[in-house]
Amino acid sequence: MIWLAIVLGLATGAMVFLRWSRRRRIRHAMVLRMQEPAAMRQLLGAAGMAELVAAISARLSRELRLRGALHATEAGEFRVLLPPRRDRQVRVLARVVAGLLRQGVPTSRGWVRPVFAGALVREGDDPAHPGQLFDFGRAVLTQDVGQVGALPVMTYFPLQRAVPPLPPAYDPDWLEMRFRPRLCADSGIVPSVEAWAVLHHPGGGPLAQDQFLPRLTVEDLSRTTQDMIRHALTALRDWDAANAGIGQIALPLSQAQLCLPDLAETLLWELDRQDVPPARLCLILHSPTGMGAARAKENLLRLIAAGCRVEVEDIAAADIAPATMHGAAGATLRLTRGFTRDCDRRVEQQRMILAILALADHRGARTVATAIDTPGERSFLAQIGVDLLQGDAVSAPLSQAEVADFARKHRQPPGFALPPRRVG
Repeated sequence: MIWLAIVLGLATGAMVFLRWSRRRRIRHAMVLRMQEPAAMRQLLGAAGMAELVAAISARLSRELRLRGALHATEAGEFRVLLPPRRDRQVRVLARVVAGLLRQGVPTSRGWVRPVFAGALVREGDDPAHPGQLFDFGRAVLTQDVGQVGALPVMTYFPLQRAVPPLPPAYDPDWLEMRFRPRLCADSGIVPSVEAWAVLHHPGGGPLAQDQFLPRLTVEDLSRTTQDMIRHALTALRDWDAANAGIGQIALPLSQAQLCLPDLAETLLWELDRQDVPPARLCLILHSPTGMGAARAKENLLRLIAAGCRVEVEDIAAADIAPATMHGAAGATLRLTRGFTRDCDRRVEQQRMILAILALADHRGARTVATAIDTPGERSFLAQIGVDLLQGDAVSAPLSQAEVADFARKHRQPPGFALPPRRVG
């Protein structure tokens, strides 16, 4: 009887210990998200972006010895389900991951240091499906926790709470302009080029435009904007001298740049100084919604009245400026990667694009398809009536001299081409 009591006591103690250990050592899900993946893709191209994602995945898996599979997407999201660990161990792991990500990774294009945000999601007392943990982590990163439903209490560990300012201050010598040629779907020539700024920061490596602009002071942002405008218009004049036949340059502007008090004066003065007609400059507005600030709207109205063109991603965004998509000559609608991806194979995608083209034709707006990665996408978009084509399937980002050579090679259209099928 004594031995039976001892055995029962040990068994009960073991069960209590296991339950306690189960509560102390629980699963965590890690969700990491690259900030401004579109800007990084614009800087590196599709192949460079894929190389970067693969390099980050390999480094995290190797350095952390992750037993679970690390899943990565081409948009720069990484997620992994960690084995049961104590909260203290997970906090240490978060610091290690943050350090690795801040170091960056080596690629064929140099050392790249993208900015990340991350969440470590803690399983509650009740078991949770890994998908629930990942969904909650994504919701935390997008500050949309209320949309994920009733889940166990989670813990959030931000890897990078805010983007620090760039030390030291901005230097004009660090700025470089890269260019994306746009092919005319009808003739095959290069009537337009999109400009994109890259900052070669001595401490942060090459930073795309959407990465370094938010990290500048207002004074440095104004100086950078002036330099971007000057470099873009200088490139356009040099292409004219080289007989490249490029009629327009498109320049993306952030919301902060649109709100600069001296934006309109600076831009119009530089156009006049370099003797470039305003109609040859197209302003790209990547985020139409939320740009209704009085200063931004005033700048846009003045620039449109002077003859500058506008390119937006939302055809219904009339709140930017009343004349943007309603009667403004030369208005252009962007079809981004969300529309162009696999458009040659997906029927739903094709119907959506056709509807947008019909609406653009009704509004009198031109269309440009960006981020075209495959010949199939390029061929389909050209045939259904998109005006301009841009992306890796057309050309990788080029230097100013390379753009002139590219444009001259496309001055002579091919001898045979199927006529595009217009919609509307």
